[in-house]
Amino acid sequence: MKRLSLVLLVVVFFAACKKNESERPNPIDPVVPTLLGQWKEVQYYVSPGSLASWTDVPDGGKVMINPNGEYKTSKPVTFFGTGGSIVLKSDSTFTMPNSSAMGSYFFKFTDNGNTVTIWFSACIEGCGVKLKRVAFPG
Repeated sequence: MKRLSLVLLVVVFFAACKKNESERPNPIDPVVPTLLGQWKEVQYYVSPGSLASWTDVPDGGKVMINPNGEYKTSKPVTFFGTGGSIVLKSDSTFTMPNSSAMGSYFFKFTDNGNTVTIWFSACIEGCGVKLKRVAFPG
């Protein structure tokens, strides 16, 4: 009887731990919720083969990243164009499946999460964009 009780307890334990794949329908992983919200382009970095530096974008466009991974911009923004979607691959990389540019994008937050720097992996000499947070999602 003790053995049967132990076996039933183990079966119930493992059944309760079953993973539900339908719990995460969005391409934005909750590990990085700070990527969501509205951002403004403030600088870009492009090296055409010579020395490069960050260039200010005084009237940069805004990017709104939604929980489903889709984004829209107020005007063209470096890497983002005018709209599309992103899919997180890790807590520091994403891809843009609808983009003509093939590759991954690496991002890092600074300024307490209020600035994100994004680098495109396919640029040999380096290309990036800095976005400042305008608003959190909600």
